[in-house]
Amino acid sequence: MFHAFKSSLESGKTDDYTADELLAHLVDAEWDDRHNRRVERQINYARFRYKAMVENIHYHADRSIERNQIMRLSDRRCGRMLFYCP
Repeated sequence: MFHAFKSSLESGKTDDYTADELLAHLVDAEWDDRHNRRVERQINYARFRYKAMVENIHYHADRSIERNQIMRLSDRRCGRMLFYCP
C-alpha cells in the first residue's frame, strides 16, 4: 500500500481523487500486490521443470496447433471447456 501511495504522490494523482477514491485505489493496489506475490510464490513452490509461456509456443504446420485457439484458451474468458485427447 505504501508503494502505491508513494507512486500516486510522485505522479500527482492524489489531487484528482477524493479521500474515499484514494483509499479505494490504495486497497485495490494492495490486493493486487498480495495476489501477484501469492501467485509468484505458488509458481516458485511448484518447481516446474520448464518455464513455459503461451507466447513461446511454436506454431509449426506439423504440430497442427492453431494460434487463435490457443490464445482464446489462454484468455480464460471462454467459460467451461472440455478437452478430449484421442
